Parts: sequence; structure tokens; C-alpha cells
Amino acid sequence: MAASSVQVETTRSAAAIQQSCLVAMQGFQTALKATDLPTRLKGKLWERLMYFLHYLVACKDESPETASRDDVLEFLAPVRGLYEYDLRCQMLDMLATVGNHANFKSWHQDGSSRWRKALEFAFWFRHHDEVHRRSQAFFTAITQADINAHEFQALPFYRAMWQTLPEIGDEVLDTDDEVLRHLKELCPDVASRLSVLDIGCGRGRLLQRVAKDYPNAELIGTELVEWYHPLLRERGIRPIQCDAGHLTLPDHSLDIVISTDVIEHLREPRLMVEEIRRVLKPGGIFCIGAPSSNAHFYSRNPFAFLRIACSDLLPGAVPSFHNLYAPLTPLKIVHYGFSRRQMHQLFAPTLPGVTVVMKRFYPLRRLRLTKLAPKLPLLRGMGLYCMAFGRK
Repeated sequence: MAASSVQVETTRSAAAIQQSCLVAMQGFQTALKATDLPTRLKGKLWERLMYFLHYLVACKDESPETASRDDVLEFLAPVRGLYEYDLRCQMLDMLATVGNHANFKSWHQDGSSRWRKALEFAFWFRHHDEVHRRSQAFFTAITQADINAHEFQALPFYRAMWQTLPEIGDEVLDTDDEVLRHLKELCPDVASRLSVLDIGCGRGRLLQRVAKDYPNAELIGTELVEWYHPLLRERGIRPIQCDAGHLTLPDHSLDIVISTDVIEHLREPRLMVEEIRRVLKPGGIFCIGAPSSNAHFYSRNPFAFLRIACSDLLPGAVPSFHNLYAPLTPLKIVHYGFSRRQMHQLFAPTLPGVTVVMKRFYPLRRLRLTKLAPKLPLLRGMGLYCMAFGRK
């Protein structure tokens, strides 16, 4: 009886946190739409709200309604003196307005935010280097078990996020088409009965795209979140609950392994690469995608573009990537960013037939170089997305 009571209380608490996050996100979304702020700033404020709610749920087991001023201070303290602090304060002000949370008000520091922004602009490299140094001690102290525990702890937040933005997980992505293009180049026989695994498949979006081009394929997806599994079965996908670094599949059992936006969240990404090699049949195909480190370093600072252009030839041109999903918070969520060189170094020792290319050259649109960039040595490393593919 006691165990049952504990379970009921835990479920009720998670449901309350989920509802509180849902109300906060919906109110914030409405408030953002009503403002005349630039679209870029709206995106930044929404992102900071995600960081804050994720932090409350995963680190504090709290909701916006129960968060204390000490919780807010912990969220703000590491970024005092940086322009990031002003963004977070602006987010908290909006959250206080839409949710009437007194604990989120009056978090400001003296001085001009424009001046702090100007300093970050002028000292771009030093600013990112400082973020990297602050995060490294935290990053090296956590394990994959810590990361997984935080992910599961944050499920009420994720449920609220998917209620607020139901298209998340099913939206059509340009990278899906890129994965299929590489698969067709390596395996043009679309009529074969192929076994295809998507590591970290989520709601099965990418595998559904594969099924359209390979109608006879056996679709398998790993997904830690078990409440996705019934949906996956409805979509013709066999779900498996396992960690990306420890696949519960036999050796040499798969024809194709694909994955997008997963490997960057692993504490030891090389374990996933080793598992891909183990489960692939001889001659099997793989295609793995992840964000590039460039996505983090682009800014309005024109020197950032020049340094990123040079980084493919001179790796030291850009700072070290911070390796954290939400830098300068206690969230135990890893988020690597890969250069072409780093992605190749990760895969080549285990899968020497790998080819690494960059995708998404959006920042170069203003210069009308998005189509030429992949062909020009100085620009081909400037994409926002990194893709590794080849045969075992």
C-alpha cells in the first residue's frame, strides 16, 4: 500500500509540473506574438524559456509556480556581466508578466546592456573561450547515466513542450532528404528487403520517410522514451528501448543504420560509432547527422564569418566548443558541435570508408553563396549541419 501511495504522489507531481510548464509556455508564446520585437530576439527569448523550464524540472523538480528566488539566482549567477544575463532577465520579466510570478521580477544589473553586447562583439573569441572554460569542469564530471537521468526527470517538461508545439518531432526537415539522397547513392536497389535502424528515432519521422522510398524495408527504431513505442508500432516501426552507445541488437544484423541529431547528445559519442560498426553487415551503409560547431559561433560580428571560413584549414581559428546543451546552467545535457575535421576524426578509426560533408549554408544566403559553398575549399566547412556517411 505504501509503495502504491508513493507512485500515485509521484505521478500527481509530474502531472502538476507538466501543467504548470504548459501554461507558462502557452502564455509566453501568446505574449511573444503580441510584441513587436525582432523575430531573431523572439527566438532567443523562447530558447531561454526552454532552458529555464528544463532547468527547473530536471535540476530542481520544480515548476514555474513553485520556483524560488534562489532557483532563479542559480540560473542567473554564472552569466552575470555577460549579455546573456540581459536576455535571461528579459525572459524572466515576460514570464513574470504572463504568469504573475513575483519571484521572477527585478532581476537586473547596473550599466548598459548595449555596452555588454558591444564587449561581446569586440571580444568574440575571448567570450566563447570563457564559456568553454566555465563549462569544462562540469562537463568532465558528468556521466551518460547522469544525462539519461536528467532526460527522464525532464519528461513532464517534454510532454508540455509537445502539447504546446505538437509539430515537434513530425516536422519535415531538409536533412531527411539529404539522408535519403546519400542512401540512394549507396543503395539504389529500393525494392530489396533491407533492415533499417534509426538510432534515437523519436516519433519515427525519418523512418517514415525511408519507407516511402524503400517500401519493403524492415523498420527498426531505438527510443529511450517508452511512451513513444505504441505510436511507433502504429507507424510500422519496431521499437527498441536502449542507449545509443549500447544497442541491444545482434552483431552484423543490419543493412542500414541512420541517425540524425542524436550523437551530439552522448557523453562518449565514439561508443555509438563502435556500435554502428558492430551491428552493420559487411558492406552495410550508415548515414549520421549532427549540428556543426559553426551554428554556435555565428554572430553579427563580421570577424566570426572570417574565422569560421578559415577554421576548416586552421582549426584554432574558432574557440573550443562548450559541449553543453544550455551553457552555464546545471543541466546535465550534452550537446557537441562538430567541425568536418572533428566528425571525420570520430568516425574514421572505426569506419574508415566515411565521407563527411557540411549541409545548411544558410548564413551565406546574403552573399548568395549557398550553392557554391560546398564546392569551394574555403567555404565548404561553413555549414550548420555535419553529415557522415559511407559503407562498413
